[in-house]
Amino acid sequence: MSDNIYEALEDSIYDTLVTMFPDWRVIQAYGNGPEPVTPYIAIDVKRMTPSGQGVTSSALEETIDGKFLTVTVQDYIARVNLEVIGKNGTMPEVGDISTKLTSALRSPRGYDILTENSLSVLMQPTVRRIPLKRETDTYMIWQHDYQFAYALYEKEETEDYIGFVGIDAIYTDAGREPEHIIRNHIDIDLEVPKTNSTP
Repeated sequence: MSDNIYEALEDSIYDTLVTMFPDWRVIQAYGNGPEPVTPYIAIDVKRMTPSGQGVTSSALEETIDGKFLTVTVQDYIARVNLEVIGKNGTMPEVGDISTKLTSALRSPRGYDILTENSLSVLMQPTVRRIPLKRETDTYMIWQHDYQFAYALYEKEETEDYIGFVGIDAIYTDAGREPEHIIRNHIDIDLEVPKTNSTP
């Protein structure tokens, strides 16, 4: 996963769209490359806002050098424009793609694919239709202004972990003869007990 949270979000949205519609052309906005054949979808991340507090797991697995990996989950609310773009001669196809995109992200299959990519749709406003006249042709843009919830999972090494827990207790004047002392020690097993099931 990319260290850049914007790139990580763009990758998640890209993977979601190409999984749902493998025949569609999907690009990242402002890629500074040649314009693809229309129609296509451009992913434009406008804003990411951290939400809530990060949740850190306990140690998950031990690395080769004896350290442990933990996972921290950071939640974000992302505003993303998905723009379906087409030239004048592709207007019916552009409208069809826009309609399918709207319904697909709200379908049970869409929910499953979004979840696999750490995404969830929070809000989907009205789709805007924007004509754009360029020097060579007239384009039509169907702009979907989404709000996504996005969960970013970060793994990191840590040396600070609990190996075991024990309790030592010393009771002086334990209610018996003077200077009577009781010493107790309890070990607490942190491993989850394994259960054996019989068929």
